[in-house]
Amino acid sequence: MNIDHKRQDNELEVSVEGRLDTNSAPELDKAITEWLDEDIETVVFDFTNLEYIASSGLRVLLSVLKKPAKSKRKVIIASPNDRIRDVLLNVGFDDIMEIRD
Repeated sequence: MNIDHKRQDNELEVSVEGRLDTNSAPELDKAITEWLDEDIETVVFDFTNLEYIASSGLRVLLSVLKKPAKSKRKVIIASPNDRIRDVLLNVGFDDIMEIRD
């Protein structure tokens, strides 16, 4: 898995490439923890090049809503492939995050 990020004002964009699974989820979680602060209001995950997501990866996405305690943080999932979109919809992430094509 490759992770890249950029910050502009109060928005953090995180690009994830490869597989987000049990082996790689801790790496993303650690990176997110380092990049997030109270000023970040929106986190955009660019999944254009993400091939697979496991439950451990889903947990990392959920944790963004609470790291650090930020009740109104917006999480956007951008450009997931059809398989990842189906997983996100099946677990109800579309109720708590925006999913964009």
